[in-house]
Amino acid sequence: MPSYRLPGVYIREIPTPRRAITGVGTTTLGMAGEAERGPLQIRGVTSYAGYRRLYGDPLADRYLGHAVRGFFDNGGSRCFVGRVASRLATIATHDAGSLRVAAIGPGVAGEKTWIWVTDPVAADPNRFRVVVAYYRDGVVTAAPLDPTIAANRSLPGFQTPTELEEFDSLGFTGNDASVALTALARSSLIRAEWNGPPARPGNTGPVALAGGQPGNPPDIDDYIGGSIAVAGMSSPVVTGFAGLAEVDEIALLAAPDEHAVAGLRELVQKQCTGAGYRFAIFSVAGGQRDAAAISEPQPPSTMAAVYWPWIRARHPLTNATVTIPPVGHVAGIFVQTDTTRGVHKAPANVVVQGAIALEFAVTTEDQDLLNPRGVNVIRDFRSSNRGIRLWGARTMSSDPEWKYISVRRLAIYLEESIDKGTQWAVFEPNVPPLWDSIRESIENFLTMVWRDGALQGAKPEQAFFVRCDRATMTQADIDNGRLICEIGIAPVKPAEFVIIRIRHQTGRMR
Repeated sequence: MPSYRLPGVYIREIPTPRRAITGVGTTTLGMAGEAERGPLQIRGVTSYAGYRRLYGDPLADRYLGHAVRGFFDNGGSRCFVGRVASRLATIATHDAGSLRVAAIGPGVAGEKTWIWVTDPVAADPNRFRVVVAYYRDGVVTAAPLDPTIAANRSLPGFQTPTELEEFDSLGFTGNDASVALTALARSSLIRAEWNGPPARPGNTGPVALAGGQPGNPPDIDDYIGGSIAVAGMSSPVVTGFAGLAEVDEIALLAAPDEHAVAGLRELVQKQCTGAGYRFAIFSVAGGQRDAAAISEPQPPSTMAAVYWPWIRARHPLTNATVTIPPVGHVAGIFVQTDTTRGVHKAPANVVVQGAIALEFAVTTEDQDLLNPRGVNVIRDFRSSNRGIRLWGARTMSSDPEWKYISVRRLAIYLEESIDKGTQWAVFEPNVPPLWDSIRESIENFLTMVWRDGALQGAKPEQAFFVRCDRATMTQADIDNGRLICEIGIAPVKPAEFVIIRIRHQTGRMR
């Protein structure tokens, strides 16, 4: 009790002993794979245009770019991307005096980046200007013309860059030297650092960055990732799936090139199982027409789903038809369903936007074989004007308790929400008032979930139970600081088989 020595009005805020539990997000995707260019550190994008600006166009034989596009086309909202490159790959650089400019990531694409160092637009001897241009297909002349000069655009041989950035009025004295690096750090193409005492770099350009090499094709160790130093970054960054593991918001996980790297699917599954709050999306390998010969799901998992067949889509650059794995499109449908209906709704019977055809026509007989195994099919119903749709909602597990994707993901959602929503109780006195507070917080949260239609039962007590008392804890538990709460739920399950019985009455009984 505080002591008051002077007359007056005193106000104290008293925290409530009961805390509301807020549902966690379920719509953020994490993906790792090879890209045309871009940083190795994990970056979040909120549109395909944002991905393309940072990572470029899809590679000829890799599918990360296609998957990201499919994700946003089908309702995705946020995706964390982990670009993977060989650990032997090198970064293209150029030293403009004491200013070292480096491509934002390793590989040969860095050598398609050109820079100009010029006087600033507003003349100032203590300032300079940097122009950065990226030419995806290379340059057709010995050197490109400065694309920021309007007069150059009408000259023969002028080439419009794929990406163009301009940084004006950069300083190199005192605090301005670090401010200049901060400004250049906003680039989607380069990173910069002072390679010695900061000084005015001499006017130069056009000059291409040089020294970028691809190294060997990425292997599983490259996908695993780890901590590396990056030019222009004050501290090391964590790459690959190790970097994705550090992003708490991720709820869905995929590796579009899972069939190109041995052990990649197992790596994704391991992260989902280890983190406990992530669900993986996989595909059957392309080119498999015989449904009876498909040896999926391998390995079985309650934290993942697998889809067949691959889909045909338009290439975003050439508009040619390409055959790609459906994982990005499926992840977008997961998000669309979560947003419009809730995580308890099965992500199925939804049109796959961007799919113009399937790699193989899927028959009812094919699905008869695959559905009981836990392989979700994509069906073409365009003959009945219903489009191409996801037509399965099962996990990669034979465990009947976790057969359905919606049930598994609802449990993930509830577990993580309750876990994070009850952290305040750590180090509180382990006594009945705390138990009552925990129990009431969880019951209020589950009642809200029940009202949203995620749990069975006409009344809350038919939908769930929460126990937190002497029946769930022994004195030894209490003495050792363990607060144990038991929760049971009755999740709704999808109407996978809709059976309609029709009876014809031929006469009326009187």
